[in-house]
Amino acid sequence: MTKSNGGKKLENHAFNQEQSRQELAEMIVMHEYPLPMVDHLRFRRFVSGLNPNFQMISRNTLRSDILTLFENGKSNLKKLLEVNQGRVVITTDM
Repeated sequence: MTKSNGGKKLENHAFNQEQSRQELAEMIVMHEYPLPMVDHLRFRRFVSGLNPNFQMISRNTLRSDILTLFENGKSNLKKLLEVNQGRVVITTDM
């Protein structure tokens, strides 16, 4: 990616459907958007306008992707805690 006149210009960009699906799932979780958002016509048209190669997913597929993100994050956290030599205190407020 190079900059020209303050903007960004893509060079040799390779589209990755799986990475785009992960980014979509992370956006939905981070901003607490409703899962049916991916069914909205205007959202689908917007995404298609950004990249016509992206194959929009259903809310059920999105749900599955989010659960996969959660499981991967949980697994990574467990690995991190296993190699930790110190103590960890977890506090929750109900």
